[in-house]
Order: sequence, then C-alpha cells, then structure tokens
Amino acid sequence: MAGRGNNLHDNLANSVYCNRNVRKGRTMCEFISWIEKDKEVLFLTDKDIKALQRKQWNKDKSEMCGHGAIMFLYGLGDNDGVQKEWSNFSTPDNFPKQIVLAIKQGKMKYGVLSDFAPRQMLTAPALAKYEEVQATALAKYEEVIAPALAKYKEVIAPAWAKYKEVQATALAKYEEVIAPAWAKYEEVQATALAKYKEVEATALAKYKEVEATAWAEYDKIQATAWAEYEKIKATAFGKLFANPKNRAKNWK
Repeated sequence: MAGRGNNLHDNLANSVYCNRNVRKGRTMCEFISWIEKDKEVLFLTDKDIKALQRKQWNKDKSEMCGHGAIMFLYGLGDNDGVQKEWSNFSTPDNFPKQIVLAIKQGKMKYGVLSDFAPRQMLTAPALAKYEEVQATALAKYEEVIAPALAKYKEVIAPAWAKYKEVQATALAKYEEVIAPAWAKYEEVQATALAKYKEVEATALAKYKEVEATAWAEYDKIQATAWAEYEKIKATAFGKLFANPKNRAKNWK
C-alpha cells in the first residue's frame, strides 16, 4: 500500500510508465500525484507501483502512477478527497512532509526521476555523475531498439509490397472489365468492385496480421530496454541522493 500519513513503505519498484506516454497517445497526471482525504496524504511509493503492475491493473498502462492508480489502490470514488499534483522539485516545501520523507528514504526514486528533478535536487558534482550514467543508459537503450525497429520494418516491407501488388492487380482487372462495357457500367462495375474490395480486404488483413506481430516483438524489446534504462537511472539517482552531501541545499 502507499503512504497513509506517516505509514510509509519500502523500496524500489520497476515502473516504466510514470513519465512516458503510451502508444495509444494517452498522458498521465504530473508526478508527484497525491490525494488528501480525512487529514491523510495518500500517494504511491515505488513498491506500490510495482504491486499495481503485478495486479495487471489498467492494462494499457495509461495511468500507472497518478490519481487513478491511487484511487484504485485505496478503493476511492471519483469525489473522495482532494486530488493534487506537482512537479517542481526546487524546494521540499512544494510537497507534503510525508512525501518528502519518502523521497529522502529512497522510496520514490521513479517518482522524482523526471527530466528536471535531478537538476533541482542534486549538487552539481552529483548531477554530473547522474547525467553520465543517464547518457550511457540511454545510448544502450537506443542501441537495443535500433535493430528491433529495423527488423520490424524489414518484416512489414514485403507484406506491404504484396498488398500493393494484389491491390494493383485487382484494380487493373476492375478497370479492364468496365472499360469496354460502359453501357453496362453500373452492373459490371458493382460486381468487379465487390471482388476488388474482397481481394483488397483479404490482402490488407494479412498485412495487418504481419504488422501486429512485428510490432508486438518490437514493443516487447523496447519496453524491456526502457525498463533497464529507467532502472539504471533510478539506481544512480538513489545512490547519489542517499548521501546528504550530494543533495541540493533545499534537500539536505
């Protein structure tokens, strides 16, 4: 469960969706999100996010760490509590004290790992080390997905070419049939066009089947690579931020 007042929780979770738009184009709440209800502060630790993933809640992963996830975890209704969110980490005063404590205890490493949080929370030397690790991890991620994307394109290219070939042949036959029979155009055209659509639909369905399989393989590789990238960033941030000497003045 998430932090309920001072009842905070344990360690790192393997969430890769908090700061990423999903393929369907949906976006999430700004992290960090929390709900204030009955003088309690309800929020998600990394452990809570991983628990939600194990339950396979919200399978399109469009809302794994925002208010919807908090409501699901606590069984809240739409009108229960006051929903709040904030992404400015320049001072701990922007957040409830329970969340600040959880961050300092290393329980929300994914929660604070946005593009700007480390720049606001680490000293200059610590930030340099973090960005070095981040750059290496991102390069590795791109190295992994590049051949996967190339394979995806390689797989769908012949399928698309076959579809275009079938489409062209069917269209040519359609035009051949109606050209000399203009007087019977409507009768002949309807039959030929129906056949064309049948052939075209079958070819397109085959292409979509190949494309879906290829995309699933690419998406699996990409998700695994991104998870490793996020894990490396989180570990680097956690180790650096755990040492008070590495924290920006406001986060000592």
